[in-house]
Amino acid sequence: DLVLVADDDFTMRMHARATLEQAGFAVAEAADGEAAIELFAERHPDIVLLDVQMPGLDGFAACNRLRELPGGADVPVLMMTGLEDEASIEHAYQMGATSFITKPIVWPNLGHLVRYMLRTSRALRELRTSQLHLAAAQRIARLGSWELDLRDDHFHCSEEVLRILGNPASRTPSYAGFLEAVHPADREKLARALAQVRTAGGNCRLEHRLQLPDGKVRMGIHQAERSREETGRAVRMQGIMQDITEQRLTEANILLAGKVLENSSEAIVIPDTDANILDVNRAFTRIYGY
Repeated sequence: DLVLVADDDFTMRMHARATLEQAGFAVAEAADGEAAIELFAERHPDIVLLDVQMPGLDGFAACNRLRELPGGADVPVLMMTGLEDEASIEHAYQMGATSFITKPIVWPNLGHLVRYMLRTSRALRELRTSQLHLAAAQRIARLGSWELDLRDDHFHCSEEVLRILGNPASRTPSYAGFLEAVHPADREKLARALAQVRTAGGNCRLEHRLQLPDGKVRMGIHQAERSREETGRAVRMQGIMQDITEQRLTEANILLAGKVLENSSEAIVIPDTDANILDVNRAFTRIYGY
């Protein structure tokens, strides 16, 4: 892992380099904020240590600039300073700092702190990647998820649920609003099933219609269950919703095609790509005697 250390104090940079190299890190040095920005663009370090008080571009401004560079949004930034007032600390976080350490630095602890920040940063990146993969899978499958906190009735749903319901992402519904998207003829049935899960536990699985804001009706399938704490108290209810409109239309078309095949007075033969006969209708057997 490469650590970029930016500090106008040569002695501080020397101590930081010695400590970090002893901990197994590679180190790049910059004597001011501008040099730190240039080095970041060239070397793409895994973590940046910025002194706050530097000539020219100070640590606050350098951190803000760094966040705008390619790859700069996710890299952890540790601010190093002798300032201890809350306003400076707050300003550092507003500029995009990940964490804050005050001078004089206890050097043996620096390597542990850097290693912890890198481990946390990687975990967050992996989580974000997993979330993106999950969102993509839900979008492809037309399947969304939702969760209701039973302690305060806070409702949260995935973006795919909003797409299924025909709602823009800025209009996340309440739980009651979520149920309002169900077709009026099916709403009471679903609400009753979910209420049973909420009060008695277990799970439910229902197929129902959805009434979209544009008036279109689509088919959905709903599954829900209740979760408990270790103490046994019910704390949340979660569910999944899948848009199965295309699936049901395909099934209906297959059924219709089957009826046409059997009821046609014309002889119909269905072969595979190698000209092997897979199926014939009754008219074929009547006409050709097979």
